[in-house]
Amino acid sequence: MIEKLLEDPSLTNRLLELTNIKASSLESFIHTNKETLNLSTILRIIEELFPSLQHELMNEYILSLNPNKKLARFCLEYLNTTRQDDVLDQHLKILLNSKSSINREWATIYLLDRKQTTREFSNSEVISLLHNTRVHTLEMKLYSKMIAAYCHFEDHLLQEIYDAIHPLEPKLKKIKDPYIKESYTARFGLIMTPISLHFEHQNDLLRYSQMVFKCSGQKALKCMTHIQLGNSYLISHYDNALFHFKKALELSDHIREVQIKRSLNFLDNYWGKQPKHLNHESSAPKDIHEIAFFHIQQGEPLKAIAMLQTIKWEILSKSEKAFHLYFKGLALNDRNCLIESVRYFKEGDMMHYKNIPLIALRNMGEDETIIEALK
Repeated sequence: MIEKLLEDPSLTNRLLELTNIKASSLESFIHTNKETLNLSTILRIIEELFPSLQHELMNEYILSLNPNKKLARFCLEYLNTTRQDDVLDQHLKILLNSKSSINREWATIYLLDRKQTTREFSNSEVISLLHNTRVHTLEMKLYSKMIAAYCHFEDHLLQEIYDAIHPLEPKLKKIKDPYIKESYTARFGLIMTPISLHFEHQNDLLRYSQMVFKCSGQKALKCMTHIQLGNSYLISHYDNALFHFKKALELSDHIREVQIKRSLNFLDNYWGKQPKHLNHESSAPKDIHEIAFFHIQQGEPLKAIAMLQTIKWEILSKSEKAFHLYFKGLALNDRNCLIESVRYFKEGDMMHYKNIPLIALRNMGEDETIIEALK
């Protein structure tokens, strides 16, 4: 960094304007005490000077920090959200032995989150441990509830998540560190976005998504939010859905990329357009479903049924069964399959998606009274 600033002295003024800090604070950060700036400011400086080396430089910097000071614990959030897992594991071990009780508290809660992510602990074990772990800081009280929400998502307990998470919004404003406040607000928005989609609260969906988009960085959180927004427009507005799925694709890693391309396939199939990402080599039910849907839209129901018959029913999740029955109902023009599709969407807590077979039933001429009863 010193070399960079010596090469181009104008960079110093640019950094001062960008970060709104005093020249003495920047000089102190560069030459003496590495912990004089907050994490948000440090990230802005590194992004400005070394955008392609951010993770590498931050990882090295974080492992050099004093484990007893507050900046060390704030960096847990950076490592977690940027998926720097190896360095996160190292940093957790260091902070668990910190002289600071607050740092040890943060490390304890982030370790539980890590073990839930790696499946070392089941969701029920994590929730039980969170319940039995006493925390004193505002941040870890909030983060503990968010971790519990992540666990409940997998069990489709969306009403329970809403009841626990919704009251946290005013408490987020009390967090003092700007980086943690911004990141936890983005996490809150990300949790509330799919819940709003589930309950079909479009205005809330847009408001909570903005909490994520206003956050600096956080590509992974923004990617997932664009996916949720794309899903919200899936059957109502092709261009809006396409915009958000493309934005998500720009921000995605490989795992999310596969998910987004499947969503793009469904979007194109649903609106009668040519899907661009069909995977004819895959044996995954979701990919086979999209090929079957393509055949249906091409007026080839027998080919679609042949594709669907290659899938073993017993291996499907509730959401996959819901889509399977939807495609089968379309191919066979079978109202009973579509009605069963609605039931499986409800059982899988995918209330927004139940509208897909309901629209198909309406197009078949189903009695409106029955459709209302199925909602």
